[in-house]
Amino acid sequence: MKHFDLFYKFVHGELEESELWEFRKKLSSDPVMASEFEQFNQIIQSNKQVGKLEVLDTLNAIHQQNEQPVLRKLFIGYYKVAAAAAIILLSAAAFWFVQSKNSDANSQLYAAYFTHENSMFTVRSTISNLEQPVIQGIQYYELKDYNAAVEMFEKAPANLLAKLYGGLSYMELEDFDKAKQLFQQIIQHNDNLFIDQSEWYLGLCQLKTNNLDEAKLIFEKISKDNSIYKTKAQKLLTEM
Repeated sequence: MKHFDLFYKFVHGELEESELWEFRKKLSSDPVMASEFEQFNQIIQSNKQVGKLEVLDTLNAIHQQNEQPVLRKLFIGYYKVAAAAAIILLSAAAFWFVQSKNSDANSQLYAAYFTHENSMFTVRSTISNLEQPVIQGIQYYELKDYNAAVEMFEKAPANLLAKLYGGLSYMELEDFDKAKQLFQQIIQHNDNLFIDQSEWYLGLCQLKTNNLDEAKLIFEKISKDNSIYKTKAQKLLTEM
């Protein structure tokens, strides 16, 4: 469109008075220019949903051959952003998938090594004058009423046996954070009969909650000590 710049300025009101007079004179005397101006107006009128000036700006950009580079830049920018977003999403999905797989594997190992602790041997091997809440708690534990067991064990907060079976009850209830706290308290006490059990079950809690570094440290210690769980710990380490 040969006279596009002139049409653009005319519609925008950018022609000086002398230019405007010259434009009208030429438009009335030049059939080619008149035909182009008619096409120009048709293009504007054909797009009713876009503002007139917006169409003109777009046409001007096309005429100046700036639109293609701009669009190219926009599309390149868009695809770069889209590609980056896709990489982030794929990375997040891959991370979630790996974490999910690891979590499943840890849960399977936990299920394979965690067994219900028989309380009768422990009760017989400890001092006979147990506190009544501890005895009742162990009875509830054996009945698999773990909530009731925990309630009774909490009534004997200083009793190490209550802590041990309180921890085991919490494991059955899948409240591993509370179980860890009780097993750690027994281990920190250091002078008792229940360190072996507490270390083993603390390690299992760490495994179940995907704290693999902590779990490995515990199982490595058990595998080197003269613990009743030494063989199990060595075998479990080879499977982690």
